[in-house]
Amino acid sequence: FYIDCKKTVLTAEGHWLVGRLLFAAIVRESPDAIAVGGLTMGADPLASSVSLVSHLAERPLHAFLVRKEPKGHGTGQWIEGKTSLAE
Repeated sequence: FYIDCKKTVLTAEGHWLVGRLLFAAIVRESPDAIAVGGLTMGADPLASSVSLVSHLAERPLHAFLVRKEPKGHGTGQWIEGKTSLAE
């Protein structure tokens, strides 16, 4: 089965609800996490929603996105966003 979650998570309410659910799961399963992300396009709204909810909960998790290939211009990064405390 394929469930197109983008139709839900890209709405304002869906973004909030998915962020709350995923943030709760991350805090429960990986309390030392400092960032959340994954492959771009699929992970973009999920990482964004979790990062927003984590900030509101005063337990910030930074969002990051992983490209399938480095950008052909600019910095040529594979990963966009903060992925460590040192950054």
